[in-house]
Amino acid sequence: MDSPRSCPSAGSSPDTMNRSVPIANMPRASSQVRMVAERASAVVCCDICTLLKLTSHMVTRSVTYHLVMDAEEVRDWVWYGGRVSVDFVNTRRDRYAGGRELLEHPSDLDAWFTTAQLIPCRAEVAEELLREARQLREAIDAGIRSVVGSEPFDAGARDVINNWLARANHPPRLELSDGLPILRMDDAPTDATGALYRIALDAAQLLGSDTRSRIRICAGAECSGRFVDLSVAGRRRWCRMSVCGNRAKAAQHRRSARSQH
Repeated sequence: MDSPRSCPSAGSSPDTMNRSVPIANMPRASSQVRMVAERASAVVCCDICTLLKLTSHMVTRSVTYHLVMDAEEVRDWVWYGGRVSVDFVNTRRDRYAGGRELLEHPSDLDAWFTTAQLIPCRAEVAEELLREARQLREAIDAGIRSVVGSEPFDAGARDVINNWLARANHPPRLELSDGLPILRMDDAPTDATGALYRIALDAAQLLGSDTRSRIRICAGAECSGRFVDLSVAGRRRWCRMSVCGNRAKAAQHRRSARSQH
């Protein structure tokens, strides 16, 4: 690739400009024509340099803006689960490759609660509560794997989820309204413990109902993302078609190309 040409300064000689843009070497051209061509070449060159500087500035500003605005992308959180309990399970990524922990510190769990809009403001999270949160997450995932694999439900996972359901300040209850029974749920959580209770409740409602037949694990070879298939046909295979789906298509294309040689 040719190296960029510098813009000619006001005191550049015609020979310098001619080396950059050799149009002035046209045979039989009058001195007036050469002068017009040289001036036009200088203007074009300067315009190109200005455009390159502007483009470089715009790209730099765009990248900086993306990093500042998409904080959850930097943390690698994903929100394709379809249910809050499934999104919570996906805070451990790349399970097929040994797992990658996204809740390393109490502040990570606090930030996840806020981003998931489970609590109205930042909450105090202790190390012990972080350990219990991971235990609940893995219990929910054990239940997901049991359902997807058509295996008996893990009794240990059931016990962990039930223990969290019992920690509700106001457990779900039936109340009467004009002689009719109404199911009342606990109020929206205001702290980290209440947020984990709400996640456990969502998992119990998902795993304990017919909706469990819609739970999926992404078919991507290196993904392991969990999600609830909310499509009408119920044939969703990928966590995101734009990522794992396209990777699978590309891999299939490469295999087909090799088989033809």
